[in-house]
Amino acid sequence: MNSDINFLLEEIEKKPVSRPRGLISEYVEGRRIMPPSTPFPGYWRNDRTPYLVEIMDNMSPSCHVQRTGVMKGAQIGATAGAAENVIAYFMDECPAEILYISATEQLLVKWATKRLEHVIDSCGFRDKIYAQTDNKMSRRSGDKILSKEYVGGNLDMASAQSASSLRSDSKRILIRDEIDGAPVQLRTGEGSWIKVSDARTNAWGARKKIMDFSTPTLYGQSLIDDIYQAGDKRKFFIPCPHCGEFITLRFGTERSNYGLKYDAVDGAYYLC
Repeated sequence: MNSDINFLLEEIEKKPVSRPRGLISEYVEGRRIMPPSTPFPGYWRNDRTPYLVEIMDNMSPSCHVQRTGVMKGAQIGATAGAAENVIAYFMDECPAEILYISATEQLLVKWATKRLEHVIDSCGFRDKIYAQTDNKMSRRSGDKILSKEYVGGNLDMASAQSASSLRSDSKRILIRDEIDGAPVQLRTGEGSWIKVSDARTNAWGARKKIMDFSTPTLYGQSLIDDIYQAGDKRKFFIPCPHCGEFITLRFGTERSNYGLKYDAVDGAYYLC
């Protein structure tokens, strides 16, 4: 009897005592610690990557946005700042069922072992990950390389060409990383892996959250470009330090009259 009471008290202590933070950017600010191997080690600061704040917050439960598609440049922190922070929030602050998909099996295992484990430890919720079934005969730990069980949900990880994994249980949160790095059609002949994985969120209705991001590949063959064109096609604007006009940063060409340019006299400069 005493052991049962102690177990119940321990479980009660694990329950949250306050409402979850409404915005993912608020949850991660000053909480997550980036490792020394990253460009900006130390506590996460939103002002270092302000263009990621809206992307994260669109995935927050309090936001009405259901689908977010980000067509981006390389190495701008989208995986670290968007996908990983969103996953941490829905594992720790507001537990939910999550499916994370990477383009290839190799990229998936590398991310799961080198990146996800550090996210869990730096945000301090390793103790929440354990098997959610009380079966003494089972060897399930709830903490596997490509699957994490926690109170209130489960994180499954799959490659874009793993048809069986894409047909997993119903998921509220769907994150697809570098979608242009995978073939459009499944090798099993089941059609588009995008549509197969989309179906996993159908049961959640208006509460589902889907995020896709990738650097684009060939024009006319890019999945992320199709998703971007189907949305509101918003861009991140910054004020020009010279005239104050809000502009988007882009590379200039010989024919364009604005953008990042270079000549032998002035060197590199930006023309707004």
